[in-house]
Amino acid sequence: MEKASSEWVNWAQILQRYHLTGLFSFLLTEGSPLKILFAQFFYLADPFFPGKRIRAFGKMLENPNYSEKFLNFLQDLNKNE
Repeated sequence: MEKASSEWVNWAQILQRYHLTGLFSFLLTEGSPLKILFAQFFYLADPFFPGKRIRAFGKMLENPNYSEKFLNFLQDLNKNE
C-alpha cells in the first residue's frame, strides 16, 4: 500500500496542477457509470506516456474500493489546503 499512497500523491499533484481535482472528485462520486469509460481511455493512452502511472490510474477507476479511497484522499488534501 506504500506504493499506492506515493502514486496517489503524484496523481493528486497532477490533478491540482491542471485544476482537475474538482472534475475528478465529481467523476468519482456522481459520475460512477462514466468511470469505466474513463478507465478505458487511460488504458488506450498508456502507450503514449512513459511509466505505468496512466494504467494504474485506470485500474483505480475500475475498482470501486480504490476509487472511494482515492476520493477520500483527495478530499482530505483539499481540507488541508
